[in-house]
Amino acid sequence: MNLFKKSVYIFFILSTFLVAEARVVAAISSMKGNVQLRNANNRKYESAYKGQMVRTGDWLKTDKNVYVAIVFLDGSNVKIQSNTEIEIKSSRITAKELKTQMYIAEGQAWSKVAQQKNGEFKIKTPTAVASVKGTEFDVEFDDLAESTTLTVLEGSVEFSNDLGSILAGAMEGATASKEEVPSQYKVSEEELPK
Repeated sequence: MNLFKKSVYIFFILSTFLVAEARVVAAISSMKGNVQLRNANNRKYESAYKGQMVRTGDWLKTDKNVYVAIVFLDGSNVKIQSNTEIEIKSSRITAKELKTQMYIAEGQAWSKVAQQKNGEFKIKTPTAVASVKGTEFDVEFDDLAESTTLTVLEGSVEFSNDLGSILAGAMEGATASKEEVPSQYKVSEEELPK
């Protein structure tokens, strides 16, 4: 093999490795209990630690009385409640904006999303999608009831599934399942997530 072919081969191998390396999108800012993290290319969960970097494609899992908070590169905060399993996917659009999509397989996550012009922040569950541009809200998926509940604290959230879409504003909630169009209702101070 001549020198040129060897150089091209080495460049190809190195660039493939670098592209395969998942990018850091967030960090664990606080936690209580044994939080579990699974990399995108791994099937086994391992114990996470405060300050650990979260990469796109990683899964976080909490058990009973276990909580974790993560901060994204754009300043958005997500608090993952106990008994939750969630996948984090995000990519950079600009220096301060991300296109973030999280998938809640089960459980609950509270989010305070940084204001963005071109960015995107979505939380998906098996029964609904919540899309925001900058607001504070909570999404909970109950896997037994196969239902998703949204609570908006400030701002507005587009909440949709295959059957329809609504826009929920501050102090409003909504629910959705696979068989039902999302329904909207008012939320009192006492009903807000703690």
